[in-house]
Amino acid sequence: LKVRRRRLLSFIKTPGNRRCVEKCLKFINKQAYIQTAIFGYSFCKASRMGFFLILRNVLRISAVSVVSQIVLFIGKVFITVASAVGGYYYLDIHS
Repeated sequence: LKVRRRRLLSFIKTPGNRRCVEKCLKFINKQAYIQTAIFGYSFCKASRMGFFLILRNVLRISAVSVVSQIVLFIGKVFITVASAVGGYYYLDIHS
């Protein structure tokens, strides 16, 4: 047991791994707080329920993520093109 604990601590001590573990814990905490607020579970039960909820819906979450990235990209392109065209017509009229 002590060897496992030492290995885990040495794994967490590296900056990249520490950041990864911290992000995972923040995500699990966020899900646990949401589950607690909705259903009134205790924190441990809520974190378990939130984790399995995410695990069950991993494909939906990834699909929503991909679609949102595409929509954001199209929005950025549209705003850039609209600004460029509007600026061109503004300069063309006023010069």
